Amino acid sequence: MGARRTMEIAERPEVTRARKVAASMKSQIVKLYDQPMSCIRIAEELNLPASTVRRTLAEMVPADAKLWREL
Repeated sequence: MGARRTMEIAERPEVTRARKVAASMKSQIVKLYDQPMSCIRIAEELNLPASTVRRTLAEMVPADAKLWREL
């Protein structure tokens, strides 16, 4: 039997995971949502991904949770 070839495993590309949002950031998101701002505008204002803003709004504003999950 021949010698086993071992290949160097390339470093995995960095997996981007959703950042956890601090309580103070959640309150800022809700305040901006109360001033009729769009999800994208809030994300730009706070330098967060839009998906994080949508998820936070779904958690913090249960009356509109279905709306934010559909987007």
